[in-house]
Amino acid sequence: MKHHKLIALVLAVLLLTACAASEPELVRYDHPTGLSLTMWEGFEGQVAEGFVGGYINRDQGIAILMAEELYGSLANVGIDPEMSLEEYGRFLMDCYGLEGTVESDAQGNIRFIYDRDVQGGQARYFAYLYRNDVAFWTVTFMCARDKADGLEETFSQWAATIELPTEAVGQVRGNS
Repeated sequence: MKHHKLIALVLAVLLLTACAASEPELVRYDHPTGLSLTMWEGFEGQVAEGFVGGYINRDQGIAILMAEELYGSLANVGIDPEMSLEEYGRFLMDCYGLEGTVESDAQGNIRFIYDRDVQGGQARYFAYLYRNDVAFWTVTFMCARDKADGLEETFSQWAATIELPTEAVGQVRGNS
């Protein structure tokens, strides 16, 4: 299965970057995959192996990676694509040896949170789960662990704005 391969260099840059004191304006980003979301201005497209796309904001120390898992791919290896988002989250956590729980946040988003040691420090990951007619989607927001408490509600608000594409993406795409 593809995704959740961590990019140590990107995360090291993020961990060494301090968040700005004031929040930038919110802007709508329309990714070439068809996924869109609203978040702070200043994000640039990012391509990462094993993901269909992502964004990075070096000034704020935040990265976002997007993964698509087609229902047909799951069914081909004997996994029920009819599982709930909570079940899918537990499946991912089991696959990657992550501890924690799948939960709903204050906005009603389904997510799980985990920490990883990366080059230069520790990162916290907020993995939000979605589904459309053809695939499960995981949109993961990453930041330095010591900045996570201050960003958790922001990530939740951004996650609530996500709109998925209606068709399968199936491969890594360019970013804008």
